[in-house]
Amino acid sequence: MNQDILNNITVTDNLGDEITVKQPDGSERKAEKIMEFTMNDNQKKYVIYTFNEVDKNNLNVVYTSEIVSENGNPEAIKFVSVTDDNEWNRIKNIMRAIIKTEE
Repeated sequence: MNQDILNNITVTDNLGDEITVKQPDGSERKAEKIMEFTMNDNQKKYVIYTFNEVDKNNLNVVYTSEIVSENGNPEAIKFVSVTDDNEWNRIKNIMRAIIKTEE
């Protein structure tokens, strides 16, 4: 099953290792990109990143956003929160499959 999940994504590297994330208050914050990928079936692009924060369980906190072109311009992108539960579950399954293949 893990391989089926991973076969539905294409790993990309268009953003570089460090990205700038606009915060809700309008400020910008540098983040470390962990992974960037496209879901093959819907052609949506995503980025998984971290600010290198550690939670109460001593685990790194990671974030995921959809990468969206502004006005169809591939050079002008923004990161949009994933709010659809089905979409979010698919992304979590991708992250789990990656972790399992690396173990």
